[in-house]
Amino acid sequence: PTPAATPTPAPADKPSAAPANEKSAPPAGGASAAPASTPADAGAHAVKNAPGSAPRRPANPAADVKRLGAALANTKKAGAAKDAKIAQLQAQLTQMQTPPSPSPTPDPAKASPTPVPDAVKRAATYWAGMDPDKAAEVVKLLPPAYVKTVFSQMPADTVADIMSELPPKTAARLTSNAP
Repeated sequence: PTPAATPTPAPADKPSAAPANEKSAPPAGGASAAPASTPADAGAHAVKNAPGSAPRRPANPAADVKRLGAALANTKKAGAAKDAKIAQLQAQLTQMQTPPSPSPTPDPAKASPTPVPDAVKRAATYWAGMDPDKAAEVVKLLPPAYVKTVFSQMPADTVADIMSELPPKTAARLTSNAP
């Protein structure tokens, strides 16, 4: 705070316009140019009008405290809302940056979309019990789609034994994805 200005005493050779304890009437223009009645009033008057001085005290400090408290609460709410929005956007960004996990594609040899007929299951059991070279002779005479269906019901090592006995073109035809 700025120190209060001390009043300047009037020179001894010039008499004061008003006694020290009385206030004089304002000049005709309405401006208050009257000297201060006490040194404390003069100091307060000088501080209020001094450039760069501290702001005046509020008329109702309790109302100002209440208003500032409400403004602080609103600011805190707005900050919390912004923090929530930031967290939401960061989660979206993380989700967008994460590559999608590949969906598992069903293995046609392990999973069949339709139920397998009992005849195919019986053929698979019969072929698995045969010698691989004899089963290969049967496979050469049947359509590839049927052979693939029967193979899907057999153990992998038994199918591998039969495939090793087939001619290369027949084995290639059975291992391709073409029907």
